[in-house]
Amino acid sequence: MNLCLINQKKHCVNCGGGQTIKWGFQDGKKRFRCKNCNKVFYWTNAGSSKNQKLKLFKKWVIGKATLNELSGDTGKSARTLQRVFKNFMDYPPLPKPEPNSSCHLTIDGTYFKNNFCVLVYYDSRIKKRQYFRVVDQECWYNYMTDLEYLKQVGLNIVSITSDGQKGLIKAVRDVFPQAMCHSRSENGLNIFNQIP
Repeated sequence: MNLCLINQKKHCVNCGGGQTIKWGFQDGKKRFRCKNCNKVFYWTNAGSSKNQKLKLFKKWVIGKATLNELSGDTGKSARTLQRVFKNFMDYPPLPKPEPNSSCHLTIDGTYFKNNFCVLVYYDSRIKKRQYFRVVDQECWYNYMTDLEYLKQVGLNIVSITSDGQKGLIKAVRDVFPQAMCHSRSENGLNIFNQIP
């Protein structure tokens, strides 16, 4: 551990001077005062802030948390969390699908403001997000590609619950013809039996 880094003085955010002193706490945050310009400021560690955001992002895409649950935990709106998570979309932490011979998937797409969508595949039987992918839109090709991949890694899909998107229903029929599709809507639950 480098002791020089631990004892290093905080530089003023206003003038950049290294003549700062501790100046108490306000709202639970440590304050500093610059001896050069007399400016009082808070010191934030940008690295830990990014780590916290990454932890929240992992809870959303790999863990079980929804945007609304994370919103309640953090006090930030779901829309704010979407903006924060957008920064991690270029190199997201991908979950490793767990083989399941009797998989009941819930599939949904979340659209972001900059015209991209995250397709999420949640296995309700083992209570785990099996897979997700960033795409430009919800369509048959994107769903079919993902379902083929999930089939290759050992998932046998018995049923799917979704919002009834037509491209998804067609992709399920093409890749898992024996699977039953459940469509949730404001009017209730519709069931589309799939008979090969």
